[in-house]
Amino acid sequence: MASSQGTSGATRDATATATAAAAPPTRPKIEERFPDAIFTQTTPAPSHPFYNYKGFAPGRVLLESGHVREAGFRAFGVPTILDRDLDIKMRDGKRLYADIFRPASSDSQPVPAILPWSPYGKTGTGPQSYDFMAPFRAAIPKGRTSGYEKFEAPDPAEWCERGYAVVNIDARGAGHSEGKIAHWGDQEAEDIFDTIDWLVRQPWSNGAVVMAGNSWLSISQINFASRLHHPGLKAIAPWESYTDPYRHFIARGGRPHIPSFHKMIAGGFAGPEAYENIFQMLAKRPLYDEYWEAKRIPVENIDGIPVYVLASYSSMLHTYGSFQTFREAKTTRKWLRVHPYQECK
Repeated sequence: MASSQGTSGATRDATATATAAAAPPTRPKIEERFPDAIFTQTTPAPSHPFYNYKGFAPGRVLLESGHVREAGFRAFGVPTILDRDLDIKMRDGKRLYADIFRPASSDSQPVPAILPWSPYGKTGTGPQSYDFMAPFRAAIPKGRTSGYEKFEAPDPAEWCERGYAVVNIDARGAGHSEGKIAHWGDQEAEDIFDTIDWLVRQPWSNGAVVMAGNSWLSISQINFASRLHHPGLKAIAPWESYTDPYRHFIARGGRPHIPSFHKMIAGGFAGPEAYENIFQMLAKRPLYDEYWEAKRIPVENIDGIPVYVLASYSSMLHTYGSFQTFREAKTTRKWLRVHPYQECK
C-alpha cells in the first residue's frame, strides 16, 4: 500500500490532477435493463429498530491522542480529525455521506486513504457488528477495536496511527445516503469511481486510495476493479468474497441457499428509498439467465492493480469465490493468503 509522505502545495495539486480521471460513460442500470427487477422499500435509518443510527450531524471534531469512545475500547494513538457526514456528490446528483478519519498531521503531510465500501453502516451504526454476527465477538477482543470501525473494515484508530485516512462511507441508499441500495454491478462501480475521484482531490490526500475489507466490502472491490479503473486506486485487498450471486449466494446448486441469512441481511438495510432485492428475484427468475449473468462479477477483467486475496476454507459463503478471484484475475501482481478461521477473525 502507498505510504504517507510530506508534500508541498504545488506537488499536492499536481498529484491530484494526475490522479483525477474523466468519468467513464454511465452504463444502463439494472432497473433499465430489467424492468422486472424488484426494489423493496427500506426503513429510514432513524426509525430502524436495529440500525443504531447516530443522527445526521455534519461537522469536525478532533479526537486527541488517547481518546476512547467508551470504556474498554481501543484508544487513538495519534491526534485524529473526524469529519462527520461529509457529502460526496455522484454523477447523477445523488449525495453519499461519509465519516472521514485522518491524522491531524495530514493538514501539512498528505496521506493515502483506505476506502471500505458497504451499506452496513458507516461508523458503528449498522445492525451488523462483531457482538451480533458471531459468538464471543468473533474472537476479537473489545480492546482491539475503537468502536468507530465500519463492520468488517480497517479500524480508524489503528490505521490513522499508521499514517492513513479511513473513509467510512454509507453506500448509495444506506443510512442518510441518497438513492437505492445496489447489489454491486455498474451502479456501485460508478459510485466508487466518483468517490475515489473526489478523495484524490482533497487537500489532505496524497492522491493514493486503497480498498480493503471483508464480505460485501470485499465484493465491492472486485466488482469495481472488474468493471472500471481509476488511476488513484493503487491496490485492493479483498478479504473473503464471492463472485457470482446466483451460484455462490442465492441458489447454490440450483436451489435456494441459506435463506435465513438472506433475510437477516435484507432486514438490516436502512435508508431513504429502497434496496435492490436480489433475494426475491429467485422466484421470478429461478434459472440462471441474462439477469443473473448481469449480477456476476467478471473477475477475469481485473488487471493492472495489486490484489491481496484472503481465502478461508471454513466459510459458507466465500471460499470458492476467493480462490476464483485469485485464480482468474489477469493481474500478475496478486497474492493469496489461505487460513482456517471464520471471516471476521
